[in-house]
Amino acid sequence: MINSLITLYSQQQHPIFSSSYANAQSEEFAETVEILSPGLQPELGTLVMGCKILLIAILLGLSPGTFSQSDVMSKATMKKLCEMPEFQEALANDAELEPAAVVYDVMSKRLETLESHVEGLEKKLDTTPTQQDVEAMAAALKMELIDHVESRMDQLATQLENNVQDILSDLMNNLANLGYEQGFEIQTHPPTTTVAMTTTTEPPTKDCDYLANMKYESGVHALLYNGTEVEGYCEMNKDGHNWLVIQRRIDGRSFYRNWEEYKNGFGDLMSSFYFGNEKIHQITQARDHVLRVEIGDIFGDTGFAEYSNFSLSSEDEYYSLNYEKYIDGNIGDSLGKAKGRQFSTFDMDRDSTSLYSCARLHKGAFWYDGCGSANLNGVYDKQNAYSFNWQNIFWYTWKRDLRPLSAVKMMIRYSQ
Repeated sequence: MINSLITLYSQQQHPIFSSSYANAQSEEFAETVEILSPGLQPELGTLVMGCKILLIAILLGLSPGTFSQSDVMSKATMKKLCEMPEFQEALANDAELEPAAVVYDVMSKRLETLESHVEGLEKKLDTTPTQQDVEAMAAALKMELIDHVESRMDQLATQLENNVQDILSDLMNNLANLGYEQGFEIQTHPPTTTVAMTTTTEPPTKDCDYLANMKYESGVHALLYNGTEVEGYCEMNKDGHNWLVIQRRIDGRSFYRNWEEYKNGFGDLMSSFYFGNEKIHQITQARDHVLRVEIGDIFGDTGFAEYSNFSLSSEDEYYSLNYEKYIDGNIGDSLGKAKGRQFSTFDMDRDSTSLYSCARLHKGAFWYDGCGSANLNGVYDKQNAYSFNWQNIFWYTWKRDLRPLSAVKMMIRYSQ
């Protein structure tokens, strides 16, 4: 219907601007028309049709320029024109206005919908929280979270305290049941537990003798020397004494190691190992020790040698070997020339000869004296029993040869 009206209007060749201006019966209307297009005289019927078309356009939100490029009317002006009394009567009696009324009705409903939507947006805008509201809600949430955390921490602290009390109570009961007699006076006062100590529970030195008194057997144990804890292998009740093993050879593990490795120790305490020169130095500086060397060969022969007042000097003195004298044994004194000598490795040549490195010559490390008659850290060669080799593990004064030993052990104990 709208397209038909538009077509009809466009075919009128704009009679709305015809020369019958003098027939206008309303001065107000004529004035309005003259303002729009001076000198033009509209015909009432055609003008009614044009007004209806433009009224529809206004209702649809269209511009009058949609219909003709020569139109100069604005929507506001055309609305005023259509409100003239002359047109109101004609429009009221014109059945062809029904389509416009339908359009008006549709547009009215759309307008109501839009107004309702705008109203909803306005209400939503009114309920949208401001920045101040957001900050207030955040502060309240923060306080609530802090209260929850503090409450939970109090619960955990109470639970932890109860658990600790239970553990201490069980510990006290176990100690009482074991008849622990190390100077403790145990008193339990629920709900707290205290332990009154009349003597220290940890001795300043927890050595192999201490462990033997505590009924420990031979093996690897945690030891304490002058406040320093170390792991070591204790051999209990050997010839009536308890020994700390500082070196052992029972397999083919290589002992051709550098200075740092011999300083700190290496190997497996349950197998072949070297305890470490620095630890030996620290232990032997505190008290006098006896050194015992035990050896064995592939034929099953064994022997030993013992030295009194054994100790090692500090690293500044290259862990020099010190002892008073050879005191017992059946394998001779192959350490005689090593007494007072500094320890040598392939990367720290401290032997007495400048012609060559004894450590490199013997493929080992020891207190060499050009190059001595013992090589307890040499090459382990159990397969060649008759090999007379400078690189073998040997103790020359035993059988007066360089045949390899199959077992070596060096260990120390306190002097009596």
